[in-house]
Amino acid sequence: MGLIQAEFQNLGVTQSDYTTFVEAIPFQIYAILAIIMIPLVAFTGKDFSQMGKAEKLAEKGAQSWEEEKEAEEETDGTYSVKNARPSMVLLPILVVFVTLFTTLAPLGFPFQKVDGNEFRVALTMGYFFGALVLMILIRFYRVQVFKRTFKVYVDGMKGMTDVAVTLVLAWSLGNMISGLGTADFIVNAMKAVNFSPVLIPAAIFLFGTFVSFSTGSSWGTFAIMMPLAIPMAHAFGISYAIAVGAVLSGGLFGDHCSPISDTTILSSTGAQCDLVGHVKTQLPYAVVNGVIAFAAYLFAGLTGSPAAVVLAVAALVLVIFVWNKKEKDRA
Repeated sequence: MGLIQAEFQNLGVTQSDYTTFVEAIPFQIYAILAIIMIPLVAFTGKDFSQMGKAEKLAEKGAQSWEEEKEAEEETDGTYSVKNARPSMVLLPILVVFVTLFTTLAPLGFPFQKVDGNEFRVALTMGYFFGALVLMILIRFYRVQVFKRTFKVYVDGMKGMTDVAVTLVLAWSLGNMISGLGTADFIVNAMKAVNFSPVLIPAAIFLFGTFVSFSTGSSWGTFAIMMPLAIPMAHAFGISYAIAVGAVLSGGLFGDHCSPISDTTILSSTGAQCDLVGHVKTQLPYAVVNGVIAFAAYLFAGLTGSPAAVVLAVAALVLVIFVWNKKEKDRA
């Protein structure tokens, strides 16, 4: 919202950054496809490509997985991961939402625009209280000793330092892009070659994918792309919501495909599998969603309609079932 607001101020746009962010939700097509694909594949069992092969190997016992490591600092046998409860997941999330709404409700949320800084303060408080409740539950259910729990919390904050540094550098680059008039240069170059406005959302999505894949940072991509995408949308008369959605989707698509992305590395580490193996098995899923999203942005650029995401979801379901059937026929 802060990135959107900054560009609106530069362009003299009076539209609310909060309203634009909400309107952009149906146009975050890649993100929506990724979320839908998870239960679609999980409940139907229709894995395909490299993941399908890995699943077959695992069923045959040909895949060896690293054993789960024991906790390093246990005071006695009463502390165990087996003591974990579902409430340790549900209650902290509930605390986050309760804190968020309790803090913002007096300001009119969700029916009135809330200042971006107020929103970020509320989120920070919610995350802090949620983490605090989780630490208490971990100690109460004797899952882990307090010393190790606190160490995990501090290590998590250390990990966020890298994200903060990346964002600061990306914001600096974004400000430099704005100061140099890069967006105006690109717009004039596109107009000189009679570039069709219909292609703008898809072009934003592709360029965002390239930046995110190269840097391994979706957040950094947002900071770099917003100063380019919003002025382009302004100049070509494209909906700001579509442009913002294309930036967010492109950043996530490239991040999912990038082997240097922190989320890719953490996912492979958490699943205790090889990084290269994880990238190979994840890539086909991401590419399928990315190709469908690209086509949907062409449709959105042509019509400006949120119906693009409906068509994208229908295409995803069709592709998964057809692809899976073809692989079964080959087998």
